[in-house]
Amino acid sequence: YSGMYTNIYLSWNFSPDTLVGEKEYVENNFEYIKDNLIQRYPEIKAQFELPEDEILKQWILISNDFGQHYFLPKDWKLGILPEIEADMLANRKTYTKLRDAYDTEDPMYHMYDDLQGMAKTIINSIYGVTSYSKFVLFNPIISASITSCGRQLIEWVKLKAEEKNLKIIYGDTDSCFIGFDSKLSFEDVVAQTKQLEQDIKTSFEEFMQKFTNNII
Repeated sequence: YSGMYTNIYLSWNFSPDTLVGEKEYVENNFEYIKDNLIQRYPEIKAQFELPEDEILKQWILISNDFGQHYFLPKDWKLGILPEIEADMLANRKTYTKLRDAYDTEDPMYHMYDDLQGMAKTIINSIYGVTSYSKFVLFNPIISASITSCGRQLIEWVKLKAEEKNLKIIYGDTDSCFIGFDSKLSFEDVVAQTKQLEQDIKTSFEEFMQKFTNNII
């Protein structure tokens, strides 16, 4: 996965301001949670016109090292951390495009290269700072939810590969290494890899339904 943790932020909308609470507590105190959320975010009041069970199906439910927690989806409220990630991704794309308009010896090339590097550093640091106790948005539930999704994404790739009788020979934080029959040509390996990639992309909605009925 390219930029796994960044894409998890963007897809699952994990952020301290979108964290609703622990599953059992939320379900046992729904009216209190509802009133508190409307007080904090008046713009979402209309979303609560649905029955409670339908609302809970729309929210994102994730299991992590601290239990099970509900988060608000993007169409309820975009979290501050996903918003920062999206802004920095857009900035990096802009700076990279501006950089590439100059020769590599031009000072402007290096200025824009530094700016895109700065954006990349911010993008890659947002996961880590949520685990840093002195960070203003410190919340270990966020980082635990990110890593939980990462593990489940790797397992999803493993499942899809095994459905095609492919063998996983190694996996790490954001990657799976797949073994192919040594009798296959290089072209056949590339073709099978591209097909697997496409199958995983098209099955992402199915994967997300493990967490929410609200597929955006």
